[in-house]
Amino acid sequence: MGVWLVDSYYIYGSVILLISFISVLVTLHETKANIRRLREMSHFETRVTVMRAENEGEAPTKLEISSRDLVPGDLFLVAENDLVPCDAVLVEGTAVMNEAMLTGESVPVFKNPLPPTREPFDLDDDRAFLLLCGTKCLQARSVGTSPALAIALRTGFDTAKGRLVRGILYPRENPFKFYSDALKFLAVLFLIAVVGFGASLPVLVQHGVALFYIIIKSLEVITVAVPPGLPAILGVGSSISLARLVAKRIYCTSPPRIAVSGKVNVIAFDKTGTLTQEGLDVFGLRFSYQNMTDERPRFYGLIQDIRVLNQHLPRDDGAWLSKTPARLAVEAMATCHALTRIAGETVGDVLDVKMLEASGWTLAETETGGSDRLFLATVRNSAQPNEELALIRRFEFSSKLQRMSVVVRNGSVSEEEFCLYAKGAPEKIRELCKQESIPDDFHTVLQEYTHAGHRVLALAIRPIRTSYRKILAVRREDVERELVFLGFLIMANRLKEETKAAICALNDAHIRTLMVTGDNALTAISVGRQCGIVRAEQTIFLGEVSESKIGGRATIEWKDFDCFANELNPDTLVPVDRGLSFTYSFLEANHSPLRKHYGANDLSLEVNEVHTTPPAEEREVGGEAATETSPESAGDDLGEILSDAPWLECSKSDYVLCVTGRVFAALLHLKESNPNSKAAEVFDKMLEKCQIYARMHPQQKAQMIAAHQARESIVAMCGDGANDCSALRKADIGLSLSEAEASVAAAFTSKIANISCMVQLLREGRASLVSSFQCFKYTALYSMIQFTSVILLYICASDLTDPQYIYIDLFIVFPLSVLMNYTGPHSTLAKDQPTSSLFSVSVMSSVIGHVILVAIFQVLALWALFQQSWYVSCEELNPESLNVDNAVPCYENATLFLFSNFQYLGCLFVFNTSKPFRKPFYTNFLFTILSFIMVSLSVLISLWNSDFILGFLDLKAMEAQWRQKLLLASVLYFVVAIAYEKVVVRGLNSFWRKLKMRLRER
Repeated sequence: MGVWLVDSYYIYGSVILLISFISVLVTLHETKANIRRLREMSHFETRVTVMRAENEGEAPTKLEISSRDLVPGDLFLVAENDLVPCDAVLVEGTAVMNEAMLTGESVPVFKNPLPPTREPFDLDDDRAFLLLCGTKCLQARSVGTSPALAIALRTGFDTAKGRLVRGILYPRENPFKFYSDALKFLAVLFLIAVVGFGASLPVLVQHGVALFYIIIKSLEVITVAVPPGLPAILGVGSSISLARLVAKRIYCTSPPRIAVSGKVNVIAFDKTGTLTQEGLDVFGLRFSYQNMTDERPRFYGLIQDIRVLNQHLPRDDGAWLSKTPARLAVEAMATCHALTRIAGETVGDVLDVKMLEASGWTLAETETGGSDRLFLATVRNSAQPNEELALIRRFEFSSKLQRMSVVVRNGSVSEEEFCLYAKGAPEKIRELCKQESIPDDFHTVLQEYTHAGHRVLALAIRPIRTSYRKILAVRREDVERELVFLGFLIMANRLKEETKAAICALNDAHIRTLMVTGDNALTAISVGRQCGIVRAEQTIFLGEVSESKIGGRATIEWKDFDCFANELNPDTLVPVDRGLSFTYSFLEANHSPLRKHYGANDLSLEVNEVHTTPPAEEREVGGEAATETSPESAGDDLGEILSDAPWLECSKSDYVLCVTGRVFAALLHLKESNPNSKAAEVFDKMLEKCQIYARMHPQQKAQMIAAHQARESIVAMCGDGANDCSALRKADIGLSLSEAEASVAAAFTSKIANISCMVQLLREGRASLVSSFQCFKYTALYSMIQFTSVILLYICASDLTDPQYIYIDLFIVFPLSVLMNYTGPHSTLAKDQPTSSLFSVSVMSSVIGHVILVAIFQVLALWALFQQSWYVSCEELNPESLNVDNAVPCYENATLFLFSNFQYLGCLFVFNTSKPFRKPFYTNFLFTILSFIMVSLSVLISLWNSDFILGFLDLKAMEAQWRQKLLLASVLYFVVAIAYEKVVVRGLNSFWRKLKMRLRER
């Protein structure tokens, strides 16, 4: 800026200053608005009632303080309909929490009090009892006369919410090559400027230019070679892309990420709510029954209208052992859930809501009494209002245990008779059931519905006789065993209408699509085939930890999803011709209905001992079981098997994998323990072939993203916000389909609740990336054109005048460079991806080649000028031309100015490519109109010797014939430039790609 002021180049300097100032103001405004929103989200202050003793040794009393004065260890009352002021552990009562702000989970989360235990409290393992800062308490329930109480654990930035705010304030660095390459490229231009001026310095000295003007001219060369308007042009381009996304209802908190999305080659999708419709519909019920003459139980036919079934059931006499299988299955649907009523509405998981509605029962308001009589909830039969069941105890759903259960009491029977209903993943419920209660066609029926894309839940029951006090203290592991299988509840897992078309578009663009879900592997595979993530002709091998052990160690079995007789070599993950049969054995026993499984005098387990220390499975996150192998122990168990397995030859190539979270964690642990082991090769092969990741915890989703990023992939994650926040933050491109406040953790948020927005984002990202490269290439070449003209004019003892600089910079280059970005994205995703490196063969060959062409044509233009009979050198016309503030008109100046005008315009059209990433340039009406005006104006200036034009642009009058020759030379330059870009550059790029492929094959 100082150089321009000293050199009296006020107009252009003022424009650049104004643009920079406006850009800074806009950025400042956006930053301030983001900080304000972040402050509103993160900061709040409320009054809290704490239990504190004024003096040591005194009993604590209630004291109302500001939430800012809370310290770890404070015991405070959990207020209903208020935000939790810190991370705390619930020690009395129960609470229903809205954790959408932190996890994106729209379903309320139930919190139970921390049970008495001698084990140390663990912040990670005991999240089922943890209240998170900033989450809203929808409902707080007391236990008897004791109110809901919590102990403060963490405050401020140490809370979960504080860590989220820190992550937003200090995001991880963007590893995208374009921005680092841009700085290197500008450094190269600076070196070129130094070399060019060094070459012209002896000429300047020879012409007797004063030292002051030599310094000014040297600094001018640097400002010419290093384009000062580049940041403004790229910034405007990002703003244009951002505006187009906003018009498509896609919002971005980090505009530089738009260009990054143009290089995405792997996309991971959540399933429920993202690929499939939000929530499930009940498809039907297949209950299990056994006649007295049947040796084994069998499935009844599919019942789709369960409400009608409920209406026709015989009246319930209250005795558990006399209930029919159909009634037990319906009651399991009516009770085995985590629903509650808030403000007269039933809230909770959508699946539970649909299940309750389909059962024909309703949830009544919760009733609480004394400490010896406490119900979590009550359900009533809509068909027979006098029938009601009370939910006494709830064992929450656990992603590791893959089940939940409730203890229920019927008010019309003895107060010591209870019943446990359980629902969950069929394979897990089967393990807990008496084997004689399992129908022989269990797996046949299960696969029939999972292959059709349905989600299947197993239902089971167990009667219990004990006291009310003991049932409240019984351990989960003591009651969730020896169950009787009741049947399958089948949920319709329907794809969203846009899912299949979007996946097809991504596959056609050679973008790898993955599914990562916490759902059942069989259901995930079925949905994967439905939507096209797995092609119909591809074989799917499912990797699971075997139930049996070899030599006391667990094994990973890779079985064909369609034919369990086929398997994979565990070392190479390639199909083998020989396979082990995959069968299930059942206990040989007498088979009878529920009355046969439990005699009248043996109504299940008599609970005589009250356990005060809950098992590890109930203390895991969300009640996750310790019986499940941890990643570390799984890795230890699997290590020997992986090392000893033989390496076999591949017999088929068109196959994909599906792995569970347990297998993924075990292989990841083995790889991290020994990166050079055979297990590490198996893990890498698994990443290459796996299309579906099932039963994945939130942390495992993030680990899967990181594993693909380590393979130099640009990974996008698309989720509905529920349990996806860690993966959304970890991915290069995170796209949240949820409008919850947690979406601030993702770079992109869409109000379009389907994955078609991902296709739109990638199209816009590719167009933005290509536009950025075109603007960079054009701005760099514009600088080289002007740099070449200035150096040649220095040698001729001349320079461009201020009006000429202004015409070039403000009338041609800047407006057209900006308008170039308005060309929209192409309607389809191309198979090829745009380059992301400025130092790639295509970019470098293009820029270097055009710089050489520019220099050759300008030198030839000057050489042709020197041959004209009327030519007089600038030094002869104006001996002191370079020792004044502004250059004076001469023939060299007029020739290079008129000719270079067409070089600026020609390169603009050469670099303004369209297919396959952008629409044709003529669809950009503003650009097309302004280009036509500037070409017409440049032709007019070249051909018309008007005194006004000559005076305004400081041009030397030249013969008309010479001006016509310059115009023809400009046309020739444009043809040569187009031919070089379309033929030579593309040929070099194609040759380089083939060469790299050959080198890789070797």
